[in-house]
Amino acid sequence: MLLVLSAITLLTLDFRGFGPLDTVQRGFRNVFAPVRSGIEMVLSPATDAGHGIFDYGSLKDENRRLREEIDALKGAQLQSEVDRETLKRLLAQINSEYVGNYPRVVARVVAGSIGNFDEYSVEIDKGSNAGLVKDMPVVTSAGLVGRLVEVYATRSRMQLITSPQFAVGVRVGQEVSLAKGTGSGNPLSAKASIPIDAPVQVGDPVLTNGQDRSKFPPDIPMGRVKTVDRSSGTVALEIEPVTNVANLDFVAVILFGGAR
Repeated sequence: MLLVLSAITLLTLDFRGFGPLDTVQRGFRNVFAPVRSGIEMVLSPATDAGHGIFDYGSLKDENRRLREEIDALKGAQLQSEVDRETLKRLLAQINSEYVGNYPRVVARVVAGSIGNFDEYSVEIDKGSNAGLVKDMPVVTSAGLVGRLVEVYATRSRMQLITSPQFAVGVRVGQEVSLAKGTGSGNPLSAKASIPIDAPVQVGDPVLTNGQDRSKFPPDIPMGRVKTVDRSSGTVALEIEPVTNVANLDFVAVILFGGAR
């Protein structure tokens, strides 16, 4: 120990220009240089580990921030895709060619059937503030889906074409009849006033007839003939609706007629 202390003392003494002492100091430096290098080698991993420990927290924070940014970008991309699809469906209702020049109000279905006594109606997010009136027809880009039965300031209730209480005059080819809903989500049925020899067949399109005082404009698609029954002296038709009323999203209310 005494030798080490003496060596340290000699190494730290500063007698510039004193030859003998310079010689001794150089000797001790040569002896202790390997020792110092060994100490530095031993301490270096510990120093690096210390830096690693302190840097680890920052690295975790950075990774978390990057993950959050990636999640946000994924969410924005998904929202953009949803918005594009929503716009596509919205434009489809606005661009329904068969509506012609009749003005319309595009609305969104915001509530489905309410209770057991109201299973054939849905609620939309537009009402009298948008110019809607009871009995106005409601369509999609494909065709007729119902009519308004209750209208409030900002909401309306729409009766679906599958309701047993729903009725509309229809045209199949040149023949005119009355279509009534059968309920339970079944296709519409059209019976009466079509002659037994009427040239009607499965697959024929069914349109609204738009006769005098009708609540519906003419030539709105309703569906296609699914079955033809001539056994009762008249032609009874079963009509497959052109629109799946169980999956409505956007609809368009045609500003036509209304309650009289």
